[in-house]
Amino acid sequence: LPFRAVPGMAVEYCKWADQGAVLFYLSASPWQLWPDLGAFLREAGFPLGAVSLRYARIKDSSLFDFIGSSAEYKTETIRSLLERFPDRRFILVGDSGESDPEVYADLAKAHPEKVARILIRDASGDPPGGARYRRAFGDLPQGQWRLFKDGVELNDERLPAPD
Repeated sequence: LPFRAVPGMAVEYCKWADQGAVLFYLSASPWQLWPDLGAFLREAGFPLGAVSLRYARIKDSSLFDFIGSSAEYKTETIRSLLERFPDRRFILVGDSGESDPEVYADLAKAHPEKVARILIRDASGDPPGGARYRRAFGDLPQGQWRLFKDGVELNDERLPAPD
């Protein structure tokens, strides 16, 4: 299946980049998809940014690591970024198709001074007040997270003020 951009997301990311945001694209996809993913990002108009994809090779044990949890991969990758850039605040953008809400909420609870906002695209149809989101985000300050359907809904989002 070809990659499909969420309507309005490239425009929103470009706006953030123009405001000084540094973008870091994180996917649990294998690095072997980089040629197609890189072409997609360019053709869809996404701004430049670092990209992190999972390491997997059939020839060694990394394939078994790849089969493991994408949630663990994302948690460790984001935690590493939070530690490597102690003077930055982050907006975590993901979707509800897998475990992004839970991963991002756990990171925000562990690093409240670092995670300014969590934006989750509704890919599962779970209601904002439903049990899943109450479990994930119930302990976070009101307004720290938001569900959205497409990038157009994020027009009012602003980057966090510098510390």
